[in-house]
Amino acid sequence: MKVPQKREEQGMIGKQKRMYGVIHIGSVGLSLLIVDYGGPDDVTIVQEARRAAGFGEEVFTQGELSFTSIRQMVRIINGFRRIMADYEVEEVMVYATAVLREAKNSRMILDLIRVHTGLSVEILDMPQEIFYKHYALHYELTHNADVAAGTTLYVDITSSAVGLTIWQKDTLKYQQNLHIGTLRVLESFRRAQRDSYDFPKVLDEFLGRILEPIWPMLEQYEIDNVVLSGRESRLVARMMGFTTQQAMRIVSPERFFRVFQSSQSRTATSLEHAYGFTADETEKLLPTLHLYAQIFTHVQPQRLLMMSTTFLYGAMLYYGARTTDEPALAFLREQH
Repeated sequence: MKVPQKREEQGMIGKQKRMYGVIHIGSVGLSLLIVDYGGPDDVTIVQEARRAAGFGEEVFTQGELSFTSIRQMVRIINGFRRIMADYEVEEVMVYATAVLREAKNSRMILDLIRVHTGLSVEILDMPQEIFYKHYALHYELTHNADVAAGTTLYVDITSSAVGLTIWQKDTLKYQQNLHIGTLRVLESFRRAQRDSYDFPKVLDEFLGRILEPIWPMLEQYEIDNVVLSGRESRLVARMMGFTTQQAMRIVSPERFFRVFQSSQSRTATSLEHAYGFTADETEKLLPTLHLYAQIFTHVQPQRLLMMSTTFLYGAMLYYGARTTDEPALAFLREQH
């Protein structure tokens, strides 16, 4: 790991930047981002760290986290604290999403984290979670004149939910959050059902029944762009040959459907070998592909914008904007 510089040695000129850390406790692990923030257009990523863990699957199947998992969570957070100490970071926010939002023993988990790490955790509800990432996405896309001029549908798929938001120029027209994330969908089926050859057809029918009530609302709009973000969308981007380093990839719906159709005739093992996916990633890929296919079929967008923006980056940008009263944040709050 590189040797950190002290703030007074960094030679910052002009507007004083502030260094802070943001930790995300998510369903598939914990992530840390340390940044120097001088404004939404002046962000320097100092350090990133990520530790994988299957907390979400445990919560969705058992209803709570075991003491073994809680101890693992505490160890990871303390590891992040040591990284932040190396950089002399004292300002830190810790956000938890579905994994603690859904856990029946979340109050006890919060107390144990506070006692053993000294950090307080803010549990975000689903609208907050989507809003934080939406803030970053909206800020990035409004700086692209071609995208900003059209009607845009934001699709955010996580392990526990799907968020749908429509913007028309500078006006928010529609927002809906559905409790059908990838892990939730998978937990609706037994393992034997997931491994069967007809599972894609069964999954398509299952999602169709859930999504049917929202189609009349979405079909009112002529969608120019669909913005895809989140961990699951990055898996689909990899199938199309894109790297995670690309901030935005513009894709035709036809290109997606070619990839979607080819995936229907392949086994999970074949997908893992072809694209370098882990078994866990492959399992979440199938509901993601079917959710996308149903949405694109009904709204018929002109193009797809695949963004690399993560929840952690959105939370980091939101925190900086909130503490510096950025005008863009006030506008977005008013719209929501």
